[in-house]
Amino acid sequence: GLQGMEPGAGMSLAGVREKAGPDLCLWGNVDVGWLAQPQPAEEIAGRVAQLLQPLAGTPVILGTSGGLMAGLPGANVEALFRS
Repeated sequence: GLQGMEPGAGMSLAGVREKAGPDLCLWGNVDVGWLAQPQPAEEIAGRVAQLLQPLAGTPVILGTSGGLMAGLPGANVEALFRS
C-alpha cells in the first residue's frame, strides 16, 4: 500500500487512485489540522463520504496522513471512525 496522502500538499486519494490503479491500498487524506478544530459529527461524516465516494470498491484506509496527535478532540476522532 501507499501511506501518507497529505491533503495540505495537494494530494488526494482520488487523484492518486486515478494514477495508481484500483489495486494499491491507499492510506490517509484526512487533514489533521481540520480534524483538530471543533467539528460537528455531521460535518465529519460528510467529509468522509466525500473522500470515499470516488474510491468505492477499491482498497483504502481513511485516516490522517500523520497519525493521531495529543489534543485532537476525542469526539472528532470518534466521529471520523464511526463514519
